[in-house]
Amino acid sequence: MIRSTLIKTPTGAKPITDLKEGDLVCNEFGKPVAVRQVVARGKKPVVDILVSGQTWATCSKDHRWMVKESCGPKQAIVEIKKVSEFTPSNRVLAVMDGRPFGFGLSVAVGTEIREEETFEIDVESDTNLYLLANGLVAHS
Repeated sequence: MIRSTLIKTPTGAKPITDLKEGDLVCNEFGKPVAVRQVVARGKKPVVDILVSGQTWATCSKDHRWMVKESCGPKQAIVEIKKVSEFTPSNRVLAVMDGRPFGFGLSVAVGTEIREEETFEIDVESDTNLYLLANGLVAHS
């Protein structure tokens, strides 16, 4: 994630760079979990994650997200994928207004690649999932 990425916390949105070990962020269910560590990953090529043509996140192509891919009527695979592995049929998990929105958001990867400082957080959770301020569920 880039410096300006806002992470959902129980007290409101905070830039990823303002977080430190022990701070609370919201997991994929909106419940508080502690940050284990915030790691600066240095400058990396980054791309925008687009939902309905709007940028919802900016991250490196090796950042992982929980996605669902339809593979037939009433059949789907849920897995963790790197941005570089996204396909047009992928849907990302989101939580809106405190309620799971499900895998209803179709995503696209922007074509512009630029270099930016990147950061990663690790949370105390078996799933290692956390919420961005806009509701997207991210994986570290």
